[in-house]
Amino acid sequence: MAEAYRFFSVESDGQSLKLRLRDNWIIDAVAEIDAELVRWRETRRNVYRVIITGENLHALDLSGAWMLYRCCERLRQEGAEVDWSALESAHPEFVAQIAEGQTELCPPPQQRSRLIERLVETGRRGVQGCKDFIHFIRFMGQVFTVLGYCVLNPRKLRLPAIARHIDETGFQAIPIVSLLAFLISIVLAYQGTTQLSRFGAEIFTIDLVAISVLREMGVLLTAIMVAGRSGSAFAAEIGVMQLNQEVAAMQTLGINPMHALMVPRTLALVITLPILTLIADLVGLAGGCVVAVFALDIPFSLFMDRLESVVTLTHFLVGMAKAPVFAFMIAVIGIRQGFLVEHSAADVGRNTTRAVVQSIFAVIAIDALFSVVTTELGL
Repeated sequence: MAEAYRFFSVESDGQSLKLRLRDNWIIDAVAEIDAELVRWRETRRNVYRVIITGENLHALDLSGAWMLYRCCERLRQEGAEVDWSALESAHPEFVAQIAEGQTELCPPPQQRSRLIERLVETGRRGVQGCKDFIHFIRFMGQVFTVLGYCVLNPRKLRLPAIARHIDETGFQAIPIVSLLAFLISIVLAYQGTTQLSRFGAEIFTIDLVAISVLREMGVLLTAIMVAGRSGSAFAAEIGVMQLNQEVAAMQTLGINPMHALMVPRTLALVITLPILTLIADLVGLAGGCVVAVFALDIPFSLFMDRLESVVTLTHFLVGMAKAPVFAFMIAVIGIRQGFLVEHSAADVGRNTTRAVVQSIFAVIAIDALFSVVTTELGL
């Protein structure tokens, strides 16, 4: 029994089947070849052996070889033995290459449990964290090198830039820092009064407010406010300069970006944060005085006497000693995140957020370290 199609003919003797390819099995005829193969498979009877020949096959390209390979695979899946040894020597090799390529391009999917994926992600983040820490240490080395050079050569300092940043990070921040310190001192005073009144010890509210503001709350809240205000501004400004190629232009002109951008901002913040801390301490004590006089009916003279007996120079110096350290870390972290901006405006927002988060974390971590050290030293 024989069947004739445009691109092949079929001869069958019941047990075996001979598939004679003809015409051009090329990409232009793929749709017609596929349609004829579908029609033939719908009427084909089960056979044990299929012999493929190509006496009248004029051309075979990649698409035609793929159609032939797919046809042979379906025949094998149906239990037939496929023999294409009668084809020209190049044709079987071409189809075999198609089969090998299909095997390489479609590897079996690897199924990994969710636990393994979590462990892999945790490890990846840990490695990235170590790389970030090493980069931060290197950046700190550059900062100390440049600052040391400027200290030894004061004429290299850019005084107009330092003055401008002192105004932006210091004087313009006084209103918000003062308001925050005043409100926090009122909160501390009222909460302390609520608890101490149970024991008839409202007078100790003055001790609570004074020591808390001078040692911890004044400098800590000021540093957090400056981190959100000035640290983010440093990261955004330098990040935009990176995108506008201004930093690259400085390097082309022989200007060290660390000297021009890092030094003025760092020195300005180291100068202004202690001043802001002093203002926050004074305003915080004023807030405690307002609560003591108007809410607890404590005379102003008694408040001042109690304040003089409780507050020592040590409490004040412990709080003020933290300010330059906080300022240095906030400035360095914000400037570093600005220099890390590379690709797009999205990096500016992302790195600005990282600057604020990392600065606040560093401030709180250093404050905890100060608390442990001062406690162990009995200060």
